[in-house]
Amino acid sequence: MMASIAHGDPLGAPVNLYTHCLQTATRVLQAGHDDEMVVIALFHDLPEAFSDNEHGLVAAQILAPWISERRSWLLIHHGEFQHHHYANHPTCDRNERDRYMRHPYFAETAQFCELYDQNSFDPDYPTLPLTAFEPIVSRFFSGPVPPAQTGRAP
Repeated sequence: MMASIAHGDPLGAPVNLYTHCLQTATRVLQAGHDDEMVVIALFHDLPEAFSDNEHGLVAAQILAPWISERRSWLLIHHGEFQHHHYANHPTCDRNERDRYMRHPYFAETAQFCELYDQNSFDPDYPTLPLTAFEPIVSRFFSGPVPPAQTGRAP
């Protein structure tokens, strides 16, 4: 699925969705995060290729059998957290994420957006190719499926 969007139109952004996802995953990997976070970073915006509506929720649903509750929450809410960095439309609330300030996954989601997601539109950043992530993705998805999560916060 990732390879199918490699030559997609950037739609006015400095890089296309494919490069953005690779760049986000490159930054996460180079920061030393675990395989789960690398996979999350690699696929976090992939659903935008086929559905702009609630793309974080769609990503979380696709990855649900393999990811933790906290990373599912990150995916579901990262779009709202990105408004803090990009809200420039009168109908968008730049501080939309503040309603989650006391949530236990707030800090990790804010950090993901600040350090990795919102910075990953740089056409000059030395982004790793998709093949660099194949062993991580293979290892992650070939491992045991975690027990079903309960009490996921939407």
